Amino acid sequence: MKRVLSLSTLILASGALASWAATSYNVKVLDSLGSPIAQTQVVALNFGPNGPDPNNTKLAVTDANGVALFSLTDEVPYEIFVTSQGYLPSIRDQFNNPEHLHIFATPPTLSGSTLTLSNIGVASVGEIDVDVAGATANTILFGNVQPAGTTSGKNAAAYGMAATNGSGDGTFYFLNVH
Repeated sequence: MKRVLSLSTLILASGALASWAATSYNVKVLDSLGSPIAQTQVVALNFGPNGPDPNNTKLAVTDANGVALFSLTDEVPYEIFVTSQGYLPSIRDQFNNPEHLHIFATPPTLSGSTLTLSNIGVASVGEIDVDVAGATANTILFGNVQPAGTTSGKNAAAYGMAATNGSGDGTFYFLNVH
């Protein structure tokens, strides 16, 4: 069955660097057998009064040990999301689950978290990669892929993210598209 999808995007975080104090925080991502998952996208998302905070949202990718290291702004709340192709829960599922990981960057008590993704029973999920050119430089973008004819993010087939470089170029990765 061929599904027609539309792409909508929203710029959520710019690369402007704040001069606030920072707390180191690591996220370790494991599979259901306890093995590290490398190349997992991890986002530490901070919401301000008008939506995602462009100065505090951070994006990282796990290393070979399944660890992503962040420098988070002190005294700021974050929501943590992780995604890797072929593993669930997806970002969409995590975002719609009120019990996803919430942290508050309070030094020195904040150290790290371990999150588990599972590939057991995962089948028929795809990946859509979309190149972006000329967007705001050094920005984190979030977006969603929706079935044609729908306009609400609640109907999204997948959520994705991209980090732009100094020229405003990057690639959206929509993983685990149903």
